[in-house]
Amino acid sequence: DEGPGSAGGGAHACVTAEHRPAFASLVVRCLLPRLKKRSGRHAPLRAAALAWIGRLDPIEIAPLVHAVVAPLEGGASSSGGEEKEKHAWSDLVRATGAGDARAKASWLAAARDAKLYELVRSGSKRPEGFVRAAHDLLKAAGEHAGAYLDALVAIASELLAEASALCESAADARERLANAESPPLKNDEGVDKNHAEAFVASKEAKEVRVMATRFLASAFERHPDFDYAPYWPSIARSVAPMLARAANESSAATAAPPAVALVASVASDDACAKLLLEDAVVTSSSSSSEDDEEKINVTSFLESAWRALGARHASGATRACALGVAESLVERAETWRLGR
Repeated sequence: DEGPGSAGGGAHACVTAEHRPAFASLVVRCLLPRLKKRSGRHAPLRAAALAWIGRLDPIEIAPLVHAVVAPLEGGASSSGGEEKEKHAWSDLVRATGAGDARAKASWLAAARDAKLYELVRSGSKRPEGFVRAAHDLLKAAGEHAGAYLDALVAIASELLAEASALCESAADARERLANAESPPLKNDEGVDKNHAEAFVASKEAKEVRVMATRFLASAFERHPDFDYAPYWPSIARSVAPMLARAANESSAATAAPPAVALVASVASDDACAKLLLEDAVVTSSSSSSEDDEEKINVTSFLESAWRALGARHASGATRACALGVAESLVERAETWRLGR
């Protein structure tokens, strides 16, 4: 029950402060195999390991954070990889844990360079594994996970963007095929080939989109003081189509639609709620001399949450979540008005 630098029974510290980070990191590496076993007789051991890790300093959990992000390094080609590439994110994780501002700011570019869209489009299980492990890290490491939020949020927002784009593209393809006048192309089994491909593409990405959205909602809720501004435009663009359909998908009894839950988490904090008050601008590099800009009407998110609240078939969970958005923003609007 003691920390990594203490011995039981009130004895003097068995590990000096100078050697504690290296010792704690070594123990974390030894515990990593146990963290991969979630069920059965391994569950108590995993819970105990996470509880111990939760008491460490940010720099001491760097091996755990690297274990979370490493499967995505290099995209779909990361199974082999060159040794230099394997160490790139490891060094970046350590610098991030040490508070290096340049390292923290470089994660969005690192996530994009990893070509995560290849993993999402190939149907790999690694994106789901990352989101699940990152969610566990948020809960286990407590406030210390905040030191690595740039890494976790950057990767999650990039996965969300790729999964959302693929899902919406598949939905558009299905709509075009439904309205097409030409006969569909059948495969050997007599199934419409184009319809099948569109369905599979959407199915492969749907779970990643839902999980990433719920992870980001949890991040906003647990770490409202973090600066989400660099990542918000991409997140906003990804959840916009989900929110537009939220009223039609609000009947689940156990949880509100993930996009509504995300908006509720954003609205629950003064600083984060201001992200909902103005349009988000997404800049994407192109071959032209100037970057393309896309404006996302973020204020429409509140209308979507309101429609979900008023949907006839909305569950209690959805109504509670949407009502929380309205109450939070009304309360903050009055506070902001009085503060002027």
